[in-house]
This record gives sequence, structure tokens and C-alpha cells, in this order.
Amino acid sequence: MPYDPDIERAEPLFENEPSPTVNSSDPAAQVGQPTPVPAPSPEVERELPRRRFAGPGWLEAIGWAALMLLLQLFVSVGFTAVAMLMSLSAGASPPVAPPPAVEAEAAPAEAAPAAPAASPAPAEQMLQRIKPYMTRLMPWMFAAVGLMNCIYALALGRLRLGSQEFHQLGWQCPTLQHLLLLLLMFIPLSIVCSSLQGWAIEFFPESGRDLAEMFGSIRHLPLPVLMLVLAVAPAVGEELVFRGVIGRGLLARHGWFWGIVVTSVMFAGIHLSPAQVIGVLPLGIVIHLVYAATRSFWAPMLAHFLNNALASVMLKLSDPTAAESAEATGETFDLRLIGLSALALVFLISWLWTTRVRFVNAGGVAWNPAEADCGVPPHDSEFQREITPPQGWQVGGALGALAALLWLGLQTN
Repeated sequence: MPYDPDIERAEPLFENEPSPTVNSSDPAAQVGQPTPVPAPSPEVERELPRRRFAGPGWLEAIGWAALMLLLQLFVSVGFTAVAMLMSLSAGASPPVAPPPAVEAEAAPAEAAPAAPAASPAPAEQMLQRIKPYMTRLMPWMFAAVGLMNCIYALALGRLRLGSQEFHQLGWQCPTLQHLLLLLLMFIPLSIVCSSLQGWAIEFFPESGRDLAEMFGSIRHLPLPVLMLVLAVAPAVGEELVFRGVIGRGLLARHGWFWGIVVTSVMFAGIHLSPAQVIGVLPLGIVIHLVYAATRSFWAPMLAHFLNNALASVMLKLSDPTAAESAEATGETFDLRLIGLSALALVFLISWLWTTRVRFVNAGGVAWNPAEADCGVPPHDSEFQREITPPQGWQVGGALGALAALLWLGLQTN
């Protein structure tokens, strides 16, 4: 039977087989080829949801740190404007010139007339005029910056993390063993950081002079006020911003090593003074390790507070001229003191990491989040924290290094 292109249905090949419908307008059907299966519509394919990380990425983290610096700059500019208004309202006192007779007696007859001294630039004159008023306002500026940092940190933590993530920062108290380790750790840590800052001042002497002038202007405050301004406010504000918000996001995206390092670099960078940045960097790294081991946000705040409180006490008890000289020229320490402090820190950090907190449920299954996280499980979970006992060499090494450090300190004094 000849082929008829007008036939719409083909004959079945087997008995009782339904006859397939043939489209005469399809070229593939006309030549006897199988009809290609159409590709699925893009509307049918569903995109997988993007992974959501807690906290900001590195670019957003830089923005939040920069905003914190801008707010501090805004406060500083405001107090500078107040000092300028105070100096303008007081008026400029003319310089007192010596009497002509005294000048004639003091100058030898054969000496050539001295060249007139160059007058300082207007900007320098203004700085000299407002300097006494800035010194008077410096304690209030420190208090304003500390209060602003705390408000900014609390608002950022609640808005950026949300209620559940903010709770998962870990607000339970550290264990007694970890509290003891923090008390044993902060003195050798302070010695190491102060030594690095003193070494850095030798390369950045202007930074040392600025630090001496800034902290010298508030050393007359009562010790409780000094500790509130220099220890409590930074421990709350800076820890919430960096270990709480920024560190949580960077650890989740980049892992333990780079998350801790980048967060600590940002934390040191907001101090701006080059010598202080170098001295604060190891402090930030150790504080983040403390948070990772204890999984309690009170622990990094306590470590930060203890370090700054010790600095406040030393500032208050030190001689003003000696303190300014040490800050300006670089404070030197015995290398044996620095070495024993570093050795004690190694043993103490090893002890702390061995006894780090783990969360385990009743079935013995440990909580293991997919990303690096210093926080705690969700509030409605049934995980309980547990710690592993330290090893004998860690306890013995830490106590031995601390005893040698104490003995050397007593011998030095």
C-alpha cells in the first residue's frame, strides 16, 4: 500500500496495541524518527534555597566596624567644637613680654640681635588654645564614647542577629574551672600585650606621646570612675560588636582560623593608634579562644574587663612623669618576664582548650553545628554542657610557669 501523507493515524504493530497519533506537520515524524522529548520548563525547576549564615560577611563586617569608628569620630568632633567655643568665649590672653631693662642686662653687648621667632600657623595656634579645654573635657569624652559604643553594640546585636541568634551567643555563666583559668591568665596576657605595645612605641614615638597625653588627662579620676570608663564600657560594647556580631558571621563563613584572625585584626584596628593596635592584637585572639572554649559570652567580656581593669589600676597608681615617659619612649620589660608570661599562656590556653565545653543530649549525641560557632544550641533543645578534665602536664606546666613568674617579679621589685 503506498504511503499516504494525509493519514492521521498509523497502523498498530501488535494486536490490541493503541494506535499512536502522528502529526503530519512534524518533520521528524515524516521521516520515521522518534519525536524528541521537550526540555522541562524553567518554571518547573525550583532553585535550592541559599544557605543562611548567622551574622555578617567580611564586607558587611567592615561596614559595621567603620560605622562604629564614625560614631566615635562624631563624638570627638562634638567635644572639640565645645572646646573651641569655650576658648573663644574666654578670649585670647596676650603674651607677657619681659621688661626692656631685663632684656638689656641679659643680652651681651657684642651679641648680634636675635632673629624674630616665626609665628605659629593659625591652625596650630587654635590647637594650643583649645588644648587646656580638651584636657578638661577628656573624661567626659571617654564616658560619652563608652556609652555610645554600648548603645550601638546592643542595638546591632538585637537587630542584626535577632532574638534567637542573640540568645545563642551563650548567656550562661562559665564553669568555676574556666573562671579560675581567666583569673590566672589575665596577668601574663597583660604583660605580653604591654611589652608588644612598648616595643611598637619605639617605632611609632608619636603614637606613644599621643597615648601618654590622652590617658594622662584622665588619670586624676577616681578609680571606680576610671574602671567604668576604661574597663566596663569597652568590655560590653567592643565584645558585643566584634565577638558577638562580626565574629559570629566570619567564623560561620570562613572557619575557625580565618574567622578568629580577621575578627581580631578588625578589633585591633579600631584603636587606630599604631602602637596600641600591635599591643591589642594578641589580646583579641586570646579573648576569642576563651569564647570558643567556654561557649559563654560572659567569659570574653570578663577577660576584656580584667585586662583593662589592671591597666586602669596601673595608670592610677603610677607616677605621672614616669607614666608619660614610659608611654612616650616605650615601656621595657625583662626578657625573662616576657618569656615566662608567654610560656604560662601556652600552658593555660592548652588547659582551657582541653576542657572546652561540649553539648551532649541524653542519648550521648554531641551538638555539632555545620559551621564554626562559639555559641550554644537553640533554647528549646535538650543538650547539656559537659567538659573534659585537663591533663596533668597542662596543670603542672601552667602552675610552674606562674610560680616562676611570681618569683621573678618579686626579685625584680
